[in-house]
Amino acid sequence: MAGLSIHLFTDTEIAQVLESKCGIRRLLDFFQVEDLSYLTEKTGIPLERWKLVQKQILDHFGCTWKTASELETRHPSLASVSGQVESCMLQHVLEHIRSTVIVEVAGGSNCGKSELVYQIALFAILHMPVYLFTTSKRAACARLATLRHWRGPEALELYEKFYMDECRDFYTLCDSLQSLETCLEHIVETDMNSISCKALIIIDGIPLAQMLNLDCTYYERMSWIEFFTYLLKRIAFKYSCSVVVTNNIDRRGEPMFAPRWSYCPDVHILFQNDDSAKYQHQEVEMKHELTITSRWHTQQTCCISVPLEQDEINSDHL
Repeated sequence: MAGLSIHLFTDTEIAQVLESKCGIRRLLDFFQVEDLSYLTEKTGIPLERWKLVQKQILDHFGCTWKTASELETRHPSLASVSGQVESCMLQHVLEHIRSTVIVEVAGGSNCGKSELVYQIALFAILHMPVYLFTTSKRAACARLATLRHWRGPEALELYEKFYMDECRDFYTLCDSLQSLETCLEHIVETDMNSISCKALIIIDGIPLAQMLNLDCTYYERMSWIEFFTYLLKRIAFKYSCSVVVTNNIDRRGEPMFAPRWSYCPDVHILFQNDDSAKYQHQEVEMKHELTITSRWHTQQTCCISVPLEQDEINSDHL
């Protein structure tokens, strides 16, 4: 894969878009849109440059593809599954989630947060509705299909069971959550016994760090964070839902909802080997242990199977 990184990312414009040490999966996510002009609009990089990069990818792999899952079928080394989690462990994690309000899955970039959450979603969909808020519906569908190795019509049947909404930023997410609350309220009014309210809400890939970078005072930022958390908890308590949020370790080395805040999540799922009570002042890398901590329960550690080597792009070439 080192050859690929040199071949594709010598251009500084592309380097500015891709995150340091991002995996090949992140690259594929850029091309889950049918119209490449969207990338030009979001990044300011000329359309011709994006077309050239796409052509380089196609030439490198020697195939025509529409989704990441289709490419991964031809090239298993690019599979986005960091490691299949055993059903017993998923049941264990799901029990934690269903018994609490907000769960934060925290870790460094490309550490496997989304893979774990999506596998939990696939397991949970058998028991409850799942509302998924993500930055890309196409990328979400590709990842779900890859995890279950489903293709074609079978995949469509699966996606119909998920309620997906595409949110590109923090403000859109808040609007979508308020719309979900209105929808759930309508369901309750028409059917008090509806299972649609006892749902799992997943927020994956949304740049929540924007809450700490808003152009406002410190107290205004805290008010935004408090409003966002209050909105989540109001939905969760009122309609018996559980919320799972994925979040990168921020620059201070601690999750977004740090324990020093009174409205932090009830459960943290951290990708690290060290004592999860001590947030590291460095980026957390892929680990073999998944640590679950709770304010109400004792700490528990679940082992997951992950490969030692990752198909990651060498940051020296970015």
